[in-house]
Amino acid sequence: MLHATLLFSLLAGCAMPEETFWDKQVETNCAVAVSCAVEESEYADVDECIDDARIDNNPVKDNCDYDGKAARDCIDGMEAWAADGCPVKQDDDLADLIDRCDVVYDC
Repeated sequence: MLHATLLFSLLAGCAMPEETFWDKQVETNCAVAVSCAVEESEYADVDECIDDARIDNNPVKDNCDYDGKAARDCIDGMEAWAADGCPVKQDDDLADLIDRCDVVYDC
């Protein structure tokens, strides 16, 4: 059990490959869009949103530096926020989450 915990801890701190980030970003954004929407979501479910987002989403960020550690922090933060019911206790909470994701690419 200790070995699994150590391995998980090491993997959690690792950078996320850019290709993985794009897939996870689409999945996470759609989960948030469907489950945390204040008004009725335009999508029937997360899968419909994912299909639509993958058609419209161009993952190429030319002339930008990608930060895999920031990408992992962004996705981890979004997933934790969604799992917690998308609370906005203070405007700073959401701003911090947005800031975590804004630094993934330096363009």
